[in-house]
Amino acid sequence: MPSAAASEPLTSNRRNRMHQSGQRRPRSDISPIEKYLKKFGYGFLVLLICGFLALGLATILWPFLENYLFQSGFLSTTTTSSSQPVLIFTSSTSIPSPTSTERPSATPSITRRPFTASSPRSTNSPTIFPCNTRIVGFYDGSSDRDVTDSQLRKLTHIVFGYIKMNSMGSLYFASYQEKEKLDNIVKRARFLKPALKVMVSIGGAIDYQHIPVVAADEGKRKYLARSIKEFIKHHKVDGVDIFWKWPTKNENREAFVLMLQEIRNVLDEISNPENPYLLTAVTPNYDWPWYRDTLDLNGVIGLVDFVNVWSVRYYGFFDSKWGAYTGPPSPLYSGLGEYENSNVDWTMKLYTCTSKQPGKVNMGVPFFGAYWKNVEGPIDAKGEMWFTAKPRTEGKFDFDGDYISWRDMEPFGWNLSSTKWHQETKTPYIWDPEKNEFLGFENPRSLKEKAQYTIDKNLGGITIWSLEMDDDGDTLLDSINTKDFCSNRRTNTINYSCDNK
Repeated sequence: MPSAAASEPLTSNRRNRMHQSGQRRPRSDISPIEKYLKKFGYGFLVLLICGFLALGLATILWPFLENYLFQSGFLSTTTTSSSQPVLIFTSSTSIPSPTSTERPSATPSITRRPFTASSPRSTNSPTIFPCNTRIVGFYDGSSDRDVTDSQLRKLTHIVFGYIKMNSMGSLYFASYQEKEKLDNIVKRARFLKPALKVMVSIGGAIDYQHIPVVAADEGKRKYLARSIKEFIKHHKVDGVDIFWKWPTKNENREAFVLMLQEIRNVLDEISNPENPYLLTAVTPNYDWPWYRDTLDLNGVIGLVDFVNVWSVRYYGFFDSKWGAYTGPPSPLYSGLGEYENSNVDWTMKLYTCTSKQPGKVNMGVPFFGAYWKNVEGPIDAKGEMWFTAKPRTEGKFDFDGDYISWRDMEPFGWNLSSTKWHQETKTPYIWDPEKNEFLGFENPRSLKEKAQYTIDKNLGGITIWSLEMDDDGDTLLDSINTKDFCSNRRTNTINYSCDNK
C-alpha cells in the first residue's frame, strides 16, 4: 500500500519538503515546455559562442582574403560590357632607379602630327591660397610612412600614387593596405581642411607601360575614362593625374591628347561649378629636344587644369653615359658643358613661352638627392659640382650609388654640416674627397630659392616628389609653404623674355 508521502500530490509544500530533505525532483515531473526551454538555452549559448568565434576569425582573416581577391582580379570588373567597372588601385616604389635610358643616346625618327585641343581649360583651380597658387604633394602609397596631419594642412593638393593599369584600361590597387591608406587620407582631409584636393595618379616612374597601349585604342580610352569616373565617385576623390613617362614615339603625340580628351569629357559630365573634378598630367623637363615633337604640349595644357613638370632628375643614375656625371637632381640654373639647358629655369621658360599660361605650370621639386661613389676629380672649371663616376664594371653603365630621401641622409652617414653651396645652380652638395663620394640634393635654402623663383616668374605653384621623404619636422615642406606666394600673383602674366626661347 503506497505511503502517504508517495500518494501526496506534488504541491508547493511537498516541493519545499523535498528541497529541504535533499530529494531530487523526478524527471517525469518536468513539463514539456520546460524541457524545450532548457534545450533552447543550451543551443542559444552554443550559437552565441560560435558567432563570437566566427566574428573574430573574420576580422583577422578578411583583410588577407580581400587583398588576395584584389590582386587576383576577382573584385575588379574586366568585362567590356556597357556596365561600369568597379575600380581598385596601386602605388610604386619611392625613388625607383630608371629601368630604361633616361636620356636617349640617339634622336628618334620624327614626323610631326599636329593636334589642336578644343575647349581650353581655365588656369584657376581651387586652392587654399586666395591667389590660386598651388602646393601639390605627391605621396607614395607603398611607403611605410603615412602622410601626417601636419603635412595635409600645408598643402593645396595631395596626389596619392600610383594606380596600376592593365592593357585594357582597368585599374586596381597593388594591395588592400594601399586602398585603406587612400580612404584614410580622404577621410582626414575632409575633416582637417575641406579645401584640400585629394587626387590619385595613374602610371608613375615605373608602372606606365600600359598607358601607350590604352592611349592608342579608342575603345580602351573610353573604357579607361569610364573607369576613372567610377573610381572618383566610389572613393570620393577630387580628380586624377596621368603620369606617362614618357611619350617618345611619333604616334604618342596625338594619342596622349585623345586620351586626355576622353577623361576630360567624363569628368565634365559629373562636375558642377561648386565641385569641379580635376585632371592633371606629369610632363617631362624637355631638356631633350625631341620631346617637343612627340608630346603636344599645348594640346595637353589645353585639356588639363595644370601640369606637374618633372623637373627633378636632370642628373642621376641613368643607364647611359649620362649616368656618370654628378650633379644636383634639380639645378635652378646652369648645367654641364653642352647641356647648359638642363636646368629648371630653362624648362619653366619653355613651358611658359610655349603655352602662354604660366598659371598652369607647376615646378617639380625633389625631396631626395642622388649620391655617387668611386667619383673622380672635377671635370669643369665651375668648381666642385661636376665630376665623373667610374662604373663598377669596365665598359658598362653600372655606377655605384643610389637615390636617397632627405630624411635618410644623416641616418645613412651623410654629414649635412659639411654641406657646400653651389652659387650657379643654387643647390647644395657634399663632396668627400677622402671617400670619393658626392651627394647632390635639396635643402631649405635651395627650396626657398625655388619658391621665390615661382613667385618672381608668376608660375602656378610647386609640386613635391614626395611627401614621405621629408623629416618628421616638415623641414623641407615648411621651406616651401610661404604666405609670399600671393604677393605678386597675376594670372598668366609672363615674366620671361620669350623672343629667345
